[in-house]
Amino acid sequence: MSFTNIKNLENNGIQKICIDSSGNDKEFVYVCDNERNVLKFNKQSLLSDEKPEVIEIPDATTSSIAWFGDNICFGYRKVDFIKGSQQQTVGLAKNGKFDEEKISNPLEFEMDVTSVDVNEENVVGGSSDYAVKLTSLKHPDAEWKRRTLEAEILCVKLDPKNEFVAVSTVDGNVTIISIDSFSIAHTLTNVFPKFETIDVSNARIQISWSKDGSSLFVPSKDCVKSFQRDEWEESGIYRLKDTANFSVTTVSPCGNYLAASTMDNQVVIWNCVDRSVLSSEKFERNARGVTIITSIEFSPFAAYQLIVADSNRGICIFNAFEDTNSAEALAESKNEKNAVNSNDSDDDDDDSIILNRTAVRKDDLFNDEAMEDDDEATRMSSDIGAIKRQYNFDNQNLDGLEEFGFQLGEPEAMPGGSNAPQIHQIPMYSEPPAPKKVLIPERFVCNSSAPVDPEATQRFLKYNRFGIVRSYVNEANKVSTLDVSSLFLYYFQFLTFFSLFSIIFPVNYCENSENRSKNCVFQ
Repeated sequence: MSFTNIKNLENNGIQKICIDSSGNDKEFVYVCDNERNVLKFNKQSLLSDEKPEVIEIPDATTSSIAWFGDNICFGYRKVDFIKGSQQQTVGLAKNGKFDEEKISNPLEFEMDVTSVDVNEENVVGGSSDYAVKLTSLKHPDAEWKRRTLEAEILCVKLDPKNEFVAVSTVDGNVTIISIDSFSIAHTLTNVFPKFETIDVSNARIQISWSKDGSSLFVPSKDCVKSFQRDEWEESGIYRLKDTANFSVTTVSPCGNYLAASTMDNQVVIWNCVDRSVLSSEKFERNARGVTIITSIEFSPFAAYQLIVADSNRGICIFNAFEDTNSAEALAESKNEKNAVNSNDSDDDDDDSIILNRTAVRKDDLFNDEAMEDDDEATRMSSDIGAIKRQYNFDNQNLDGLEEFGFQLGEPEAMPGGSNAPQIHQIPMYSEPPAPKKVLIPERFVCNSSAPVDPEATQRFLKYNRFGIVRSYVNEANKVSTLDVSSLFLYYFQFLTFFSLFSIIFPVNYCENSENRSKNCVFQ
């Protein structure tokens, strides 16, 4: 059990995943946010760095989308800037074409569409204005069917038998509406804790029907409740722990598994028949912001995977059945592994055998001589003594190294002394060595820079934007000569200062432009 790397979606907030509930399309997955984007994923873009197709819906989507066959329905908001009005509607994209001029509007509401569902015959939507509306896809001119409930709509779900619509609302109730008469057939009260409005911080209460429509699954506090069709009585409880507050449910396409997520991002999968827990894993992220799972769906790409989307722009795949004994999951996993292995060449197989020294090559499987050689190689690879004997390392006197050019015995005498290396001991309190003369680098010296005084022992050079300063020191006569020469001194009509070793010497401007050098002698 593990989660794949998390990919980033376009926006934060509630995300809604949808797959083709008819089971015909197993190549794509749609994700709708509450801004204006519908993302179209395939397997490659969901598992790798490849980006999904971004479909922009004018003017805003409402995190509600459903898909059956050729029909994709989603809730969105249209704004007429000329009239200054807004229209809350359910959009219908035939064959996945989301062009604005090709989107029809089978249903309209007074406020935002909060949930939508579609099957082969009907499309149903719920809104924040407490209204539930249904219309026929086979008869576009048919009138809408409308029912107003007592609270804001959380989720609408069509019965697989196309007889009922199950509706969850924020007041903690689930209402069963008959499709034919659109009257209330039954109301399940206080099924889950009530709250005020739809928000990321509140449970989504996404309900699900079993594949045959015999049971309705409703997330609740501490468990997921199952209600039997027609009698509408509680028939089973799916638990994980007593503190779990369940939010979203979904049923696998095969109908054998029920998956749910909690408000603290725990993902659980049960067996629908015996209600045993098959898989449970905590969904964790280190990203900033609020991270709550808002939608889960079984992957159309593999039977043992679950697609998870959260409120913090995250989407990933949960490998749910890796550690279970699910026959379908194991068969699917085996088929995928065989498909991957079939793409490998024989050379790759041989390389893998070479890397494993204890294995026998396929070509030599029935070759006794080759098997004996392999046995010897295997024995030597596992017997350190055999390796040492082969390279003469078992001789403790290291005599075997002589054949490699090493000379054993007494070390060679060091040239110019005894065998022991000579170490010059420096007295701890000896006199420091005499300072060496610091001469001007050769690149700074020219013919005219030689010392005028032949007894000068040191000379120094200082250069800046004004010119060059030379100092000659005669220690015998205790005389220092400072020479200043510059091509720029004649530009200045004022006193110029030069700095040499923290001593400042004034140099007067020379009227004669040919005489640009001034010697200062000091004691």
